[in-house]
Amino acid sequence: MKPIKRLPRSAFKDIKIPAYARPEPPAFQPVPSVIMKASAEANASRAAGAGGRQNLYVAARDQEIWNQAEKLAEPDSLSSLVTRLLRRYVNQLQMSKNRIVVDIETDDRYSVRKAFTGRHLVSAFPSGEVPGWWYAAQGAKGGLAAWVAMSEGDPAKSFRTYEDFDQFAADTEAWPGDFVSAVSAALGEDYAEEIDL
Repeated sequence: MKPIKRLPRSAFKDIKIPAYARPEPPAFQPVPSVIMKASAEANASRAAGAGGRQNLYVAARDQEIWNQAEKLAEPDSLSSLVTRLLRRYVNQLQMSKNRIVVDIETDDRYSVRKAFTGRHLVSAFPSGEVPGWWYAAQGAKGGLAAWVAMSEGDPAKSFRTYEDFDQFAADTEAWPGDFVSAVSAALGEDYAEEIDL
């Protein structure tokens, strides 16, 4: 094998590009206000159109449940339903595992304590509908606990637990609407307090 010979430096010629011929870096383009102000659903649709689409493959044996879910999700899309359920799943797995202790006042003016592992959702919420300080927390298994105290730091006058947010929201006689709405916002649920205008 012959050794490679190096060419002398004189064989190369330096060429200087004038300033006007150099390419300019692309100008900064701010996020359009249409995207900034759009709903999450609209931006998800825009992302899907731009290549951010995610495909889910459903086994034949599960097709019936997907069809039922699509009908029950209306007027929302199946995509928004799946996103909401995934958000709930991620929140539950990522929640901090704090030990929450609640003092509860009984009828005979004594108090008892209940404790569970989870995270606070709403603390000392001042409802505009009913006097008191309102609290809600989510347990490590996804259940909810809600309670109310007449003053901050007092034992709870009422304490109830629920399997999930839907069961909690359905208990309309127990909790003021603005408190339920605050809990839904903390959980990222698609819920709004209905008002009469």
